Amino acid sequence: MTAEIAVYNKSGVALAADSAVTISQNESSKIYNGAEKLFALTKHHPVGIMVNGSGALCGVPWEMIIKEYRKHLGIKSFDRIDEYASDFFQFIEDSNLLIPSDFRENFLYQLYEEILEQAANLVESQSEYSEHIENLSTPPMELIISLFVKVFDAMISGMEKRDFLQNFSDEDFSDIMDDIPEILDLIINDYLEDYIQDGMMVTSDFKKKFEQLCCIATTKLIPTIQNAGVIFAGYGDKEFFPVIKSFNVQGFFHSKVRYSIQNSKCVSSPGESGIIPYAQEEEVASFITGTTPNIKNKFLDEIKNSISKIAGHISKELSNIGVEPDVQDQFHSDILKISVEECENIYNNVDSWVKREYTQPIVDMVQHLPKEEMANMAESLVNLSAFRRKVTNQQETVGGPIDVAIISKGDGFIWYKRKHYFQKELNLHYFNEIKQ
Repeated sequence: MTAEIAVYNKSGVALAADSAVTISQNESSKIYNGAEKLFALTKHHPVGIMVNGSGALCGVPWEMIIKEYRKHLGIKSFDRIDEYASDFFQFIEDSNLLIPSDFRENFLYQLYEEILEQAANLVESQSEYSEHIENLSTPPMELIISLFVKVFDAMISGMEKRDFLQNFSDEDFSDIMDDIPEILDLIINDYLEDYIQDGMMVTSDFKKKFEQLCCIATTKLIPTIQNAGVIFAGYGDKEFFPVIKSFNVQGFFHSKVRYSIQNSKCVSSPGESGIIPYAQEEEVASFITGTTPNIKNKFLDEIKNSISKIAGHISKELSNIGVEPDVQDQFHSDILKISVEECENIYNNVDSWVKREYTQPIVDMVQHLPKEEMANMAESLVNLSAFRRKVTNQQETVGGPIDVAIISKGDGFIWYKRKHYFQKELNLHYFNEIKQ
């Protein structure tokens, strides 16, 4: 995992990223503190890029992709950060040598395999399946297949509501349906080998639903272990205040990059400023708001549960004094409806109060910070995330040296702090090349 921060105001943007990377294999994992996550996108213009989540795109390290793009870009520039992002993704799509087709297809295989694994976990959580396991009996194949179809329907219903990835639409469904059946047959045979009994095969309904599910997953934004965040920050030639754009990248379908816009920030007026956390955001949210979304949601749930219990007790007392059951039910329904509305009001009121009393004073101060203080702030917020994991029983998925850069219109991309995996005095040629 990762902690990354962008702090921005009218004079520039400071970016900070930790160095921790988690290497997972089977059920074990190991954390190293030497990953590169923050880069200058170009040596000639004020644009930076950060990556988080998956450290590679279809198995190719982001560091390699970004540095190859930097060579490709050369001294060329664009008017807007949007155009840098578009050109970057176009470069990735066209880089058949850098990201070969078999790498892209293998990534899709892993995606569909992950979807089937999620479905299998949901199947095993179904009561009909659990009853057989508890009685030390093997569930019949017919039951397993029917549970898979049931789970597929539920997953399809949830995924259909999600937004399409950039440059994908319903029109892509037919192309995907033509290409994936062979891949899915391999996945089904490999993954369901332990389920298949006495030579029985999966039904056509199972295959059809699984194909439909994978087709939707290919075209829409879904959370997977292979997701990568890519953040562009800085200035185009015609932009005089910093712009930050982040994207969620999920591999390829043939030559099309599967990505979506995550969020966009632009200091469109001289007074705008802010702090944007990426990846592991809990500690930063706690610093900025005085609490976390999880705590606020837990508090709200407890209020709803308490009101529901109170309504139940009142209904019981009404029953004791002879109030008709339908009147009791109507009363209980009205109370629950009112409680939901009031809880939403409470949440919104508290949220407004938090923004006014906690968040806004910090943002107002960021507005006036000089560039080096923004860099110190960004570094401190990453350190805050790392420190919490260091003193708790959580894995230290944030840590290691912190890279910090400042991007301004006048000075360009400036390293404020930067780690190297080699000794400077032994590699003077590297720094001489940078100066040229």
